Amino acid sequence: MRKLLLYPIILLVVSCSTGPMGRAYRYLTYVPSDYPKAKAIILLEEGESMIEVKTLSVFHRVHRIIKLFDKSCFDELGDVSISYNRSYESIVSLKAWTIKPDGRVISVNDIYEETVVDLSGVNDVKRKVVVFPGLEEGCIIEYDYTIRSKIPVPRGWIFMNAYPTLLSRFTLIMPEGWAYLYHCKNGTPKERVEEMVSHGGIDWAAFIWEMEDIPPLKEEPYSPPLVDIAPSVYFTPASIFGMNVRMGWRDIAKVLEELYLDRSFRSRKLESFAHFETMGYGDALSKAKKLYSFVQKDIRYVTISLGLGGWLPTPPEEVIDRRYGDCKDKAVLLVNLLRSEGIEAYPVLVRTRDEGLLDEAIPSLQFNHAIVKAVIDGKSYFLDPVHEFLPFGSLMPNCYGVKAFVVGAGERYFEDITVPPAFCNASKVVLVGAVNDHGSLKGKMKMQFSGYRAVLFRSILSRLSEEERFKNFEALLKSYRPEANISNFELSNLGDLDSSLTVIFDIDIGNYAKVAGEYIFVPTSPIPSDIPSFSESEREYPVYLDFPFTVSFEETLSFNRPVAIERKSEPRVTSDWGSFVVFGDIRGTKLVLSKFFSLKAIEVSPRRYKDFKKFVDTVRAKDNEELLLRAR
Repeated sequence: MRKLLLYPIILLVVSCSTGPMGRAYRYLTYVPSDYPKAKAIILLEEGESMIEVKTLSVFHRVHRIIKLFDKSCFDELGDVSISYNRSYESIVSLKAWTIKPDGRVISVNDIYEETVVDLSGVNDVKRKVVVFPGLEEGCIIEYDYTIRSKIPVPRGWIFMNAYPTLLSRFTLIMPEGWAYLYHCKNGTPKERVEEMVSHGGIDWAAFIWEMEDIPPLKEEPYSPPLVDIAPSVYFTPASIFGMNVRMGWRDIAKVLEELYLDRSFRSRKLESFAHFETMGYGDALSKAKKLYSFVQKDIRYVTISLGLGGWLPTPPEEVIDRRYGDCKDKAVLLVNLLRSEGIEAYPVLVRTRDEGLLDEAIPSLQFNHAIVKAVIDGKSYFLDPVHEFLPFGSLMPNCYGVKAFVVGAGERYFEDITVPPAFCNASKVVLVGAVNDHGSLKGKMKMQFSGYRAVLFRSILSRLSEEERFKNFEALLKSYRPEANISNFELSNLGDLDSSLTVIFDIDIGNYAKVAGEYIFVPTSPIPSDIPSFSESEREYPVYLDFPFTVSFEETLSFNRPVAIERKSEPRVTSDWGSFVVFGDIRGTKLVLSKFFSLKAIEVSPRRYKDFKKFVDTVRAKDNEELLLRAR
């Protein structure tokens, strides 16, 4: 192993360079022969994590040098966002500059800080935004920052980006007596170890992983999270000061049970509160729904990291008193309230789909969300009291199709959260109207939404005035039918989460049908069936869809004269991915149309992509077909 001087490396980690590094200048005349069409190239990216022994902190440093060849990438690369959690992280250094093609250096002075806004309204996540000045084709941008974290675990590193990368390197610097298990995914970077000279009576070593000439990440819609497809390395603790801290799932389960099912959380005050809230509710399911509703609506959700490193829950009594908490606080409160009423309940930790797959082979705290499992009359319910508009027993789409870690359930730590059937996320449109001799339609439309579609609309509409709701729905319809105008807008079941969200309005659509003499071309629905579209003939990565769903349409259209169906294809498409069917019938002067589409899948492998694409392409073509009528 090579011997390295430690002190200069420590300085490099905890402080940025005072100016652009010499190697950046060497690239001013660089032309990418391997990527001649690249709009930008990452010349160098370095990540470093160094353990600070005295405070058990970690310094995380990131350094990037990027050359811009085409102004079309300026909007994407012209500013850099650096996120950190202020509850346990701080930015200790940050510098950036632009190097013009003629070698002039412009230091960055425009650095802004903003809070990452979400629906909770309160957040511990901050973001520094660096805005690079003087961008022009052929310039180089460079930035270097260090974040200090109170959690002594190195950050992982991803070696692939949206642009080609010449060299990507990650270095872990740690003292003797410390050890981490490292895990490489989706590729094998080169590894080496460099021994450092002793400093402060402690021997140090640098562990280095690097990859060269990395192609850009292929842009594909509906792709999995980056961590599931790009080469990466990440770490789990093995020893600190020579003490073994490596944990198996059983050890993790024991620690989490002590944290989340602390006996001190149970109290007479909490039991009395639960009894009072459920007074008059006879059966266990009704009581559970009442307690769920209380935690969901009366305890404000905040995404600040309450407790040690975001893992230690707040005592339930305190959460009730202050009326706010993060996801684990709300979950632990609901568990204790349910248990106070004799209902079997457990805290549950999950790693949501958008954060990447949980790796069972690597016992570690890979979770990012807390929910609840309740067992009532032998039936299991997963509950998420964080989201204001989730019905009892429903979860957000990113919590389905994942492994749940059930705290306090004995040896059965993991349980699959299965994806619900498509009909659980349904949209239904009923249109009754009259079509005049010019093809214009006047009638009444009813739209009903259940499942996650209802959650989406409720979360939007609840924050709008009546006039704004009307304008939003009219704008939605006009995006499909520019000639559409609506009136007498009525919204019902906005707060009734167990019922379908319903919207009813009068509608007027000019040129809804095309009239050509005695022939009338009628669309099979007033709006499309929301079928996903894919242009690429094959895929490198799997398709990740949000949730399965169904869309159904029922149309009853009256005409001024008798009509007959001239061309009646009544398409039907059925496959493992879903189904599509259209029925049409004439009853006197009325046309009765029914259309139904279901999409069952949320994940499609590259191997089966062509079959899936054939299905959606066929359905999209059939969905756009018009019914041909002939006046008698």
